[in-house]
Amino acid sequence: MKNISLLELARKAGVSKTTASLILNGKSDRYKISSVTKARVLRIAKENSYKPNVLARNLSMGKSMTVGLIMSGLKEPENVELIESIEGKLIERDYQIVIGITADDVEKRRRILSEMVERRVDGIFYVGEESDIAEVDMKTMQIVCVGFGAKEMSGVSINVDAGIRKLIGYWYSKGKRSIGYVGLSTGNVDCKKSYKENYVERFSMQGDNMLLLKRENDYDKMKKKLLALTTKGVNAILFETSGLAFLALKVAKELNDHSLNDISFGSFGYHPAFDVAAKEVVYIAKPVDAIADKSISILFDLMNSDSKINARFKLEPLFRS
Repeated sequence: MKNISLLELARKAGVSKTTASLILNGKSDRYKISSVTKARVLRIAKENSYKPNVLARNLSMGKSMTVGLIMSGLKEPENVELIESIEGKLIERDYQIVIGITADDVEKRRRILSEMVERRVDGIFYVGEESDIAEVDMKTMQIVCVGFGAKEMSGVSINVDAGIRKLIGYWYSKGKRSIGYVGLSTGNVDCKKSYKENYVERFSMQGDNMLLLKRENDYDKMKKKLLALTTKGVNAILFETSGLAFLALKVAKELNDHSLNDISFGSFGYHPAFDVAAKEVVYIAKPVDAIADKSISILFDLMNSDSKINARFKLEPLFRS
């Protein structure tokens, strides 16, 4: 059966198009429309399998009922969890999500941002550093930055320092006194800074054991870094990302080096492999649901406000040992 239009439905019910729309949108009581008229319109809508033109309705409201979400990639399992959490909470608000993956490509990020603005999304979540999207005209688009620093725009950041302080403190309580660090040369600056402050400076270490890779999936370089740290006598290693920790687990398993068995692994970020790995990994996890809740709350406040809001929140990470 062909779906009838709102105008056709109104004619069949003997009411105006506006009255039919108010009834179908649950506003009959507010506008004091009689129960008889309401019942007639709903009955005819049901008999004719009426389906509203969502696009037309949204345009009439001045909204697209869509929100964009932009991030560099899905390598981190927590990013996938964040997408699922945000999407589920948006559905509860009758919103849809449009996802853009930049793969750390500047031009691609600009193109995705431009396309989202052109398709008139009502707002954007950006997972990353806010400096990466400084070129966006904030007057035309509401953006919430989800990452490690919300300084200029509204956003949610993770208290990196609190998590690493807990992890290093935990290792010290277990007698771990020589802690290494494996990160990315272009990775998390706050993570590196916190390692130095909470290990090198806090405990007056003469030097740190920080080693950096250019790529997260470089097996050979990871092998060299782990062996180098064992020769330095470290008894714990903090990995800057869950991907680096996952790669280190693979290398340690295949090397089967007994010197690695006595070294504790820790990760900034969670990976499902940690739950089944033979070697224990303590980790600092992002509070995904809390991030989604707070980010959505900020974005909808921005979208519903005529004035400029600069809301910044720092959430505590989860520590799992």
